[in-house]
Parts: sequence; C-alpha cells; structure tokens
Amino acid sequence: MKPLQPRSSSAASSVAPQTATEPKHTQVGDGSRRIVVLVVDDDQGDCELISRAFDDCGAQVDLRFAPDGEAAIEYLANCRRGHQERPRLVLLDLNVPKMDGKATLRLIRDDPAFKALPVIVFTASEREADVLKCYQYGANSYFTKPTDLGGYRKVIRILESYWLRRAELPPDTL
Repeated sequence: MKPLQPRSSSAASSVAPQTATEPKHTQVGDGSRRIVVLVVDDDQGDCELISRAFDDCGAQVDLRFAPDGEAAIEYLANCRRGHQERPRLVLLDLNVPKMDGKATLRLIRDDPAFKALPVIVFTASEREADVLKCYQYGANSYFTKPTDLGGYRKVIRILESYWLRRAELPPDTL
C-alpha cells in the first residue's frame, strides 16, 4: 500500500504520497489545533485542486492524503492505535484503486470507533445508483467533483463553512 502524506492546507503544492509517521499537531495563531481532514483520492490533480481550494478559503486544516481505500483504512487503524491523528472529516472518492470508495465507506461505518466520523463522498460519478448506495452505506453527504479550480473553491467553501464551522463534529476521541 502507498503511505499517506500529511500536509497543512498552506503547505507546498506537491501531493505525491509520503509516509506519515508522526501526526502533525499544527498550531494556528490562537493556539488551537488544525482540523485533520483525510482525503481519499488517487488522482494527484484532484488532490492538488482540493488542497488549493482549502488554501484559498483560509481553512485551518491539516490535509492527509490516502491514494486508495486500503491506505485509508490502514490510516484509521493507525489512529485507533494512537500512531496517527484522528481525522475529523473524510473526503472520499468512489473511484480509487485496491478498495473502491463504497467498500471503504462500509468498513468505516462497520468500525465502532469511526461510525460517527463524517464522511463526504466527493467523486466524479453522477450515477443515481452510486448516490443511493453511498447514503445507504452511511455517507453524510455526496458531492460531484467540479471540473475546474473555481468549482472546487465553491464546493470546498460549502464543506468548510458547514462541516468545519457550523456543524458540531463528534468528539476527537476513540
């Protein structure tokens, strides 16, 4: 499995996966910690657009990238063991290798430690069957990926405004 790459939203633009051995406890100006967002997507271009969009909206996030479903599940297992910082939100593409997004979502929902973890499906698929299955499997929301940076900015602003500012997220404990 390819390892993950941790990164703050204002980090350098490279999105190539690297090992995430120690969790980042990045402090923001007021002393609070950045919110960890796990992005499960194998397309480096999409990962770059997600990162740039979070940067552009000023979100205080620490993005972690998993290139496939297996790497995402491995990351969450490492969180349970205390080796990685627990994400507060997951952006999940359906079309990832090794284990697709729907299977990944089911495994996340089957794990009592992550049953309440908000999972936002963020994918190119507009198929009604995919939308229905994702909600049946426990997705909190479903967004179709836009085609340009402006569209990514709009979607990420919506996600950031609701999920990271307005919504009460589950406690950051296992």
